[in-house]
Amino acid sequence: GQVEGDLTMVKPKLTGVDDNGLPFVVTAAAARQESRGSDTVLLEQVTAELTLKGGGTMQITAGKGTVDTKRRLMDVSGGIRFHSSEGYDARTVSAKADLAAGKLHGEKPIEADGRFGHLTAQRFALDRDSRQLLFEGNVKMTINRSDVTPTLRLRR
Repeated sequence: GQVEGDLTMVKPKLTGVDDNGLPFVVTAAAARQESRGSDTVLLEQVTAELTLKGGGTMQITAGKGTVDTKRRLMDVSGGIRFHSSEGYDARTVSAKADLAAGKLHGEKPIEADGRFGHLTAQRFALDRDSRQLLFEGNVKMTINRSDVTPTLRLRR
């Protein structure tokens, strides 16, 4: 049933495609519309599944988020984890996503692990089309194996 004034949904799911036709799915444990008629939805226990250009997927989980359903913009915070189907794993505290453009960036420190080793940086940007993760600011990297060459662009 519906309770008057209740703007909360349990286990909502938002599906769509980006500007290049790649699908994305955003789910949450709960979602609450900011106010009646608003395009802004507040999310709890967020999971986003992104299909990457050329195959593969990226899963992003966060404690909470805000999504603008009209502009397809999402802010996530509360501890974020990125995990790719290629085995890369990264953690940070907050990020902003443009679901239509397939771009994600964060201005807080990030840690990443993968076949290459371990990396830390002060901020990052992910471009789904190019399948590149750009790290900036005090980037430190430990390479685990000499036979793996990471494709990283570093900016100071």
